[in-house]
Amino acid sequence: MTIPSSITTIATSAFGNCSALTDVYYNGSLEQWNNITIGMQNAFLTNATVHCKTVGTEVGNICSTVKFDLMGSRQTAYLENYRGRVVVLNFWFNTCYPCLSELPHFYDVAKEYSEDVTIAAIHVNLAGVDLEGFVAANYPNWDGTMVVGWDTNAYCTDKFGISACPTTIIVDGDGIITDIIVGMMSRDELVTAIEKAM
Repeated sequence: MTIPSSITTIATSAFGNCSALTDVYYNGSLEQWNNITIGMQNAFLTNATVHCKTVGTEVGNICSTVKFDLMGSRQTAYLENYRGRVVVLNFWFNTCYPCLSELPHFYDVAKEYSEDVTIAAIHVNLAGVDLEGFVAANYPNWDGTMVVGWDTNAYCTDKFGISACPTTIIVDGDGIITDIIVGMMSRDELVTAIEKAM
């Protein structure tokens, strides 16, 4: 079994006798923690109280399962596919003025931060929408750097209780939700939120 990096860091850190630690903040869920061998837990953390993350849909939680259908291929994408990268989930629709006003910022920032960040623009309403046509008309140079997709069957909007657009959820490389922003974002606000998650 692969030992999570957070535990390895504790074991090799300057703390010396790790069994003397009283609190350990493990950046994972209780289920993940319980999958670590009991020997590893006992060897390093004999007297420690381990504080685990909760899987959920609030800031500070390990992000619950996210899935959406990709434009073009219609394949299903999962948040887990982007682990190790900051992920920006932007929920929008094509007749929402604030959504359309901020989308160019997301497009530009996706290109600027393409090495470390994935921005997914997820359309929340499928009825009668030609998403490919919309992207072709408004972003003729779109090259896939900003992921575009559909929230099929309202999977994400129901799970996160999204009732207004645009809504943006930012998830760090460990899968932790760092921000949930309801309403239009400026480019500077988006960059600040991304850099906080890096």
